[in-house]
Amino acid sequence: MKTLLKPPQLVYLTTRVHGLSRHLIKPDDMKLIRDSRDLNEAIEKIPKSEYGEIIELTTFDAAILERIFLERMVERFYFIVNATSRDVQKFFKAYSSRFEMENVKRILRAIHRGKLLEEENLIPLMKEFTLVNFSALMAAKDLKEVVGLLRETDYGHLTDDFKLYEKFGTTSILEASLDKHYYERLLEIAQKIPNKTLVNDIIGFEIDLKNLMTILSLKMRGLEQEQIQNRIVERFHKVLEFRIEALMEALPEDFAHTLKSSYYAKFAEEMQTTLGSGSWKEGERIFSAKLHDEASEIAARNPYTLGYVLYYLIRCENEAKDLIAVVVSKQIKQL
Repeated sequence: MKTLLKPPQLVYLTTRVHGLSRHLIKPDDMKLIRDSRDLNEAIEKIPKSEYGEIIELTTFDAAILERIFLERMVERFYFIVNATSRDVQKFFKAYSSRFEMENVKRILRAIHRGKLLEEENLIPLMKEFTLVNFSALMAAKDLKEVVGLLRETDYGHLTDDFKLYEKFGTTSILEASLDKHYYERLLEIAQKIPNKTLVNDIIGFEIDLKNLMTILSLKMRGLEQEQIQNRIVERFHKVLEFRIEALMEALPEDFAHTLKSSYYAKFAEEMQTTLGSGSWKEGERIFSAKLHDEASEIAARNPYTLGYVLYYLIRCENEAKDLIAVVVSKQIKQL
């Protein structure tokens, strides 16, 4: 039996998503929020039609606001999951599992650094979309216990990376492994949906960016070529194979030069500067902006495809990240 989305269903879904897109904050309005003098002014400019919970707050705290933004983001993702069926639903559910993975990463980082993490520090997920017991993970005494608790989940592969983590003492190794398995599974599922070429173009671009960040990050931490190779996605979209081989052999300080004149030349230059200075958050911001721009071009040319739906979700995620960055920076300035 065919499980592909029929054309009428696809048109209905994409038409619905075009309507939902009008509820997202426009770039000019986001700039106004970003340019606000303080936290109060920024909050005044955030549309209450989409973030009505803000109205009920008596005091403004970045942590509470962050949770509101994340809840809205997750709701938007799950709406798309519930609005689809069969293979398409399976794909968007797998795509949305990036938030479960992000929670696992947050727990790994916190326990590695000896910091206390609470439920409020995680992305709020509906129980039907996760099988991970986050409470048990946060209560673990060390990372060995966390990895042991994950053994029977989709993250059981982390046991294979734990010895390398112990050797180098960085969670970047475990996070790279999480990314690799997430993207490889997503690619496999994407082969069964309509418009798979467009979807693969967007996912492929994201994988390229993630692979390049992983290579540079692990090189900076002293991993050998084979160790890095085993922790990147075995698929490249616009990066030529000979450049990957050159990257593997190059020193971290030669990263940007190795990709000179390539499609990712500017991105490589920005990554070398930001990650080299230890600014991982800025690196993630650049990553998100590059992915948005590429997906935007693909969606503009194909407005009634699943590529457009994927672009909408990328915008939803970026909106949440942008709002969180604004309120956190404004609150820090007020301290």
